[in-house]
Amino acid sequence: MVKLITMSSIHENDFPHDLLPELSDLEEIRTRMLEQGWRPVEFAFNLGRHSGALDLQKGEEERVLIYSVTEDDLRSYKILREASLPRFEIISAVGASEPAAGSIAISNIPPIAKALDSMRFTNQYSSTSHMGAIEIIESVAYFLAEIYKKTGMLPRTVLLDNVALTVGENDLIKLIPPLDLVMTPTWERVANELFSSLKAQDPISRHENQIEAFKKKFAEQLEND
Repeated sequence: MVKLITMSSIHENDFPHDLLPELSDLEEIRTRMLEQGWRPVEFAFNLGRHSGALDLQKGEEERVLIYSVTEDDLRSYKILREASLPRFEIISAVGASEPAAGSIAISNIPPIAKALDSMRFTNQYSSTSHMGAIEIIESVAYFLAEIYKKTGMLPRTVLLDNVALTVGENDLIKLIPPLDLVMTPTWERVANELFSSLKAQDPISRHENQIEAFKKKFAEQLEND
């Protein structure tokens, strides 16, 4: 019998551990959780819409991402954890005392989190009144530079659909699982990937100032201790 084992105290009292003990298929898990009052997060905010993961919420506070763990994801998650870098924390695993390749992981997700490809990046100038396109892109640069400084690694690809903005969190930017960090001799290629992703999402707007802000913030963060 497949068993669900708690990984941390987050949501331990509220998450329905007893619902999933015999399940190892994402669709079966989805069906069971919908029966218990969980609902898919709306499409624009759903972090699993590109990977096939389940992004489910219950009420206004409970939200989890349930997905199949790959070897690359497990390796990358451990790298972020050991380096004390921001990540969506895995709170449970199906069938193991800790996540293993081929198992199903359950990550705690803030109530308001969305992939960057659900947003519009039209503003080309910094704002002092709100967090606009430039400020978000600079936050992405800061986050990726911290990963690069501590590990020498970066995501295999950096696209708007695999980076999330978490509103109300101290760690504003996180990577959306499944993860795939790779050793990267130079970091400039991520700026090119991000620029291509911005142009694909919104080919009408110019994004040069946003990418220049990204490059400047990334380089500055590498120089800081």
